[in-house]
Amino acid sequence: MQAAAMPLESDPVRPSAAPQPRLQIFLLVVAVVQVLGSMLAVPILFGDISEIPGPGLGGWTITAVIVANPFVAIAALVFALTGRLRHAIVAIAALGLLDWLNYLPSYVEHGLNLDASYASLITLNQFFVLPALCIAGIVFAIRDERLTLASVLVSVPLLVNILGFVTFGIGVAINGF
Repeated sequence: MQAAAMPLESDPVRPSAAPQPRLQIFLLVVAVVQVLGSMLAVPILFGDISEIPGPGLGGWTITAVIVANPFVAIAALVFALTGRLRHAIVAIAALGLLDWLNYLPSYVEHGLNLDASYASLITLNQFFVLPALCIAGIVFAIRDERLTLASVLVSVPLLVNILGFVTFGIGVAINGF
């Protein structure tokens, strides 16, 4: 005797129950920026990778992140386009965690510099806060709860990177390189 197959509420392939066009547009924008940003690093793979990103496990980790980022970003874009918002959130969070993994070899090699300086705040943010936000976003997305909050949480690493890039550009424009 077979039981009739009933769709589960937590079916991982179904789109989120209620259409949320604003959230979908937000995730599309984040995913497009992530795709473009991840493609900017790909040319590093075609250069002399013995020096950049460096030798050993750290170099392999950074190279693996550079290779994985475009695929995960494209997956986030496809999920956002098809309305699978929970999946898009998880993919964007994975990009944030890959960014954390990218910094990890440097922290292992040089340690966490946690004195009372601005650099310590950046280190705490990159090493602890941003991964925690990504993990929280993944938990919300898996539970299909508070998807807007989850989207904002997993987008913070991208926003921090953009803010750092803009700040660096302003500093170069004011002080020269």
